[in-house]
Amino acid sequence: ADRKLEVHLVGFQGNLYGRSLRVDLIDRIREIQRFQTREALQQQLQQDIAQIVERVRPWLPEGQTHARP
Repeated sequence: ADRKLEVHLVGFQGNLYGRSLRVDLIDRIREIQRFQTREALQQQLQQDIAQIVERVRPWLPEGQTHARP
């Protein structure tokens, strides 16, 4: 059975549909969650991104504060 994963590429702007992508998993952010409103989802995504940026900071080159596209 195929396993699927939703990935948010912080800072990336482009179209990857139909392309293969290698993703290295560092940690799970949270369990699957349903949202009552679009605004609630957007707020949670902002919190997730802030958490992700802090978690990957040790792997970023010195002086770089966020993942580059």
